[in-house]
Amino acid sequence: MDGEPFGFLRSRHAGVGAGAQLLTEAWLFDADDIPAHRDGVRYLNTRSSRSEAMADIAGWRTFYRREQEDRSPVFGVVLDERREKYGPTVPRELQDHFLDGTLDFYGVGLLRPHPRHGRFHADALTFTWGIVAPCGLEGIYTQVDRVPKSLADYAPRSP
Repeated sequence: MDGEPFGFLRSRHAGVGAGAQLLTEAWLFDADDIPAHRDGVRYLNTRSSRSEAMADIAGWRTFYRREQEDRSPVFGVVLDERREKYGPTVPRELQDHFLDGTLDFYGVGLLRPHPRHGRFHADALTFTWGIVAPCGLEGIYTQVDRVPKSLADYAPRSP
C-alpha cells in the first residue's frame, strides 16, 4: 500500500495438464495482538486473476484500522502474467532483462467499489496492459502521484 507492506499475492496451479488454471491467492499481513499467530499472515481469497485478487486487498484496506470506511478508488499496478515474455515478437534485449529479473510486464488501472454491491473490483475499462517497467513495482497506490514514475503516465487521471 503506497510502497508499505500490507498484503501479498501468491500464484498457484489448480488442476492437471491442459485444463490447469493459474489462480492467485490474496493474503494480508496480520496485525493481531498475538504476533506469532498464523505465522503473521491472513488468507483473504483465491481469484482467477491477479487484478481481482489485488482488488480484494484494496477492499480490505477501506476499513482496516480506520474510524470511518474509505470507499474511494485506488490505483492498482499488477504484474501482467498473460503477456508472452520470450516470444518471437519480443526483442532479444528485453528477453535478457526478463530473464535476469530486472524488467517485467505490468498493467495499471483502477480498483474501485462496484456500483451495485460495493465490493471492490478491477475496473477492466481503466487498465492499460503490457507496460514494460522495472521489477518490484506491483502494489496498490492511493494517489496518482504515488504511482512509480515509470508507470505514472499510464495511470487513469480521473478515479
